[in-house]
Amino acid sequence: MVAYDVYVFLKTSEEAVCNDTLGLCKFTFLAPAATVSTVTPAFDESIGAHKITVSGTSFGTDLSACHMYIDGHA
Repeated sequence: MVAYDVYVFLKTSEEAVCNDTLGLCKFTFLAPAATVSTVTPAFDESIGAHKITVSGTSFGTDLSACHMYIDGHA
């Protein structure tokens, strides 16, 4: 893991100051734990709705922690 500085720019294109004494202005990138192998769309006529089946590995058992975004929308 490598920590990198995160720079935040205000509307005036001025760099925001980070008064960092604890190293909290760093961002650490982590590799995703889950891997998606297939995404299969379908229309379920019994409920009259589109369904998407996502297959892969390492999703875990707590599916409340899984989120799907389509065009930036959850």
